[in-house]
Amino acid sequence: DNLQVARDMEAKFEKEERTMAFVGPSKSAEDAQKIRLATGWEKGVDGKWRLEIPDGQLKPIDLDNLRKYNDEIPFANLDEIYDSKELYDAYPSARDIWVMFTESDDFRGSYNRNEKRIQLAINQFDEPIDMLSTLLHEIQHHIQYEEGFATGANTSTVVDQVKFDLYLI
Repeated sequence: DNLQVARDMEAKFEKEERTMAFVGPSKSAEDAQKIRLATGWEKGVDGKWRLEIPDGQLKPIDLDNLRKYNDEIPFANLDEIYDSKELYDAYPSARDIWVMFTESDDFRGSYNRNEKRIQLAINQFDEPIDMLSTLLHEIQHHIQYEEGFATGANTSTVVDQVKFDLYLI
């Protein structure tokens, strides 16, 4: 598979660099680019391998016909509103992320890993592309969590996570 090819290429480049009397700047950035172009895989700053998944497409969303959480908040599973074979092949659990459509002046979107839920503030989006951009950002948080990558946060998410962690103790 391509990940193994990327690993093999990296090992080859590292071996070449160790055996050559190389003078000048490191070739590692150039080698990393060759690996990415050849395989699609690249290493993040944490040393973990990553593969970029092409963006999918939003499906038509009719809020009035979605299921309702607590009889008022429209929601759907991600695979009911977002089409991406590549995403679901790589992360089958992403199909079942709940996407809730709310209104808020405080945020555009959020991801709650403990509840496996994305929340989108529909009043914040003038165009479908804006909603897609925010949805992709929140899906990325799910992938970061699944892979153990570093995630983004803000002060309220840190406080919420600490409260949740203390609750588990």
